[in-house]
Amino acid sequence: MISSFRINMTYLILILMWATFLMQFVIFPVFFRIPPGSLLWRSIFVLSPQQPLNVLTWVTSIFSHGSFVHIGINSIVLFFVGPVVERRLGRVHFVVLFLVSGIIAGLAQVGTTLVLNTGIQPGIVGSSGAIMGILGVLTLHRPNIKVYLFFLIPVPFWILIVGFAAFSTVAGFSSMGPGGVANWAHLVGLGIGITYATVFQKQHAL
Repeated sequence: MISSFRINMTYLILILMWATFLMQFVIFPVFFRIPPGSLLWRSIFVLSPQQPLNVLTWVTSIFSHGSFVHIGINSIVLFFVGPVVERRLGRVHFVVLFLVSGIIAGLAQVGTTLVLNTGIQPGIVGSSGAIMGILGVLTLHRPNIKVYLFFLIPVPFWILIVGFAAFSTVAGFSSMGPGGVANWAHLVGLGIGITYATVFQKQHAL
């Protein structure tokens, strides 16, 4: 089991996500008196439109999350999909894809927020953009695998992704979408994943 965790980068990323979540809401608030939402806390964990050049948060924001539900959903998706894509790409390519997708998706969300939203400028946290990059690879690699929508309706994976992309596009132009969802980060992450898979396929016969 220990050797499996050392080899599988998906599990390592999951551990880092939950360790960061623990730092956000337990270690920093309790032991360092840095409450969630404070200026210092945000400068460590949140990619903010007010400080887009804070390079630290380009990375930390990928592993940070806003709630237990947020990190729970991302963890479930990554747990089931990550190992499949990692086996196809290899450890190094998988980690590069995850980080590049997460960073660029986060910056894209910040950029579009600044351009399209004239109201409150929320910060960006979460691995959704990075995970969408992974899903982009899976879309090209296994487009016809069946996914059960609402646990009942079997749908080809590519149809689900196209539908999700269409919804994210509409939501992205509708006051930046419901509930602060990073729709543009999702779309950019997906695009990076599809592009990465296309290039990788040509070079390595994915």
